[in-house]
Amino acid sequence: MPNIKPISDLRNYNKVLRDISAGEPVFLTKNGRGKFAVIDISEYEKLKVSQELMSQITQGEQSGKEKGWMSNSQAEEELGINNDKKQISDKPKRYIVWSKNKIDLNDSWQKKWYVKQVLTYGRTEDVSLLDWKEIEIMLDDLDLTPDIKRLWENYFNVKRQSNFIRTSEEGS
Repeated sequence: MPNIKPISDLRNYNKVLRDISAGEPVFLTKNGRGKFAVIDISEYEKLKVSQELMSQITQGEQSGKEKGWMSNSQAEEELGINNDKKQISDKPKRYIVWSKNKIDLNDSWQKKWYVKQVLTYGRTEDVSLLDWKEIEIMLDDLDLTPDIKRLWENYFNVKRQSNFIRTSEEGS
């Protein structure tokens, strides 16, 4: 539930500041209309970084369009990836898995182990074959190194924010 207060509550600003916590901003109204949002500094920094990342992604997309770079679908076609029939081979590539000639993708332990190997050592074309929803669900169980786990967590956070922003813009 959003924490909404009239701007006149700032007369006793200590009480307003106590109500602010990470992920829970206080919204201030003036004459019954939203006017300001007071947020925790760590939340502000996250928003700033996300905004900068989204800006860079947008610039990259624009640059790609202007310079005639390939779209995702063109790149996938070039790499031979068929999105309708994405399939991971049960015979792993040696740079991903060198200790086994064959893996059982129906065994949940082997599947998690293989996904961990791909996220850690795989190439773009290998990672693109994975099921993103499945990765997001199993991310905490993969026992990834902190840097790699943080990379994928950030990726999914930006992806969710991007979808939220697109949904919000479409609704306007």
